Amino acid sequence: IGLGIPAEPLFRSRSAWLLSELHQTLIKEDELLQRYAIDDAIKSTLDFLDKLTNRWLRRSRRRFWANGMDADKDAAYSTLYTVLKTYLQMLAPFIPFITEKLWQNLADFSSEKVDSIHLTYRPMSSELYISRDLMEEIAQVRKIIKLALFVRAKNKVAIKQPLQKLSIKME
Repeated sequence: IGLGIPAEPLFRSRSAWLLSELHQTLIKEDELLQRYAIDDAIKSTLDFLDKLTNRWLRRSRRRFWANGMDADKDAAYSTLYTVLKTYLQMLAPFIPFITEKLWQNLADFSSEKVDSIHLTYRPMSSELYISRDLMEEIAQVRKIIKLALFVRAKNKVAIKQPLQKLSIKME
């Protein structure tokens, strides 16, 4: 994480966290669309995109760049493929032409025959994927990171400069 915090124990399973966030976003988007709150539904999907790109993909770079195709790398690609398919289906009603083009491009990485994204069913959320404990744990880590970055900025300590010690008291 860059704060001297070991990443793996805190992020038990990066893929589980991402799938949990995806299905939580699906539930939230469905609720907002039922209330005709289209602006908020779109904002919800954009918040997920931030989690996907700025948190999960950045933290998974080493998995994608690793030599060979081990189980961890295969799991990362499989998760990314599943998330991208579902995310495009979520966005299809809002940006139909872009999602169609990306859907067809994504089909190049699959052996299954793919029709138009608009001929697929809307993805359904599943509570089985949602781990509230894991999501809360990651939210706590994000708060710690924000605090540490704030303290660094306040004291004009560069992010690339390692800290000798960082103590955090949590209640």
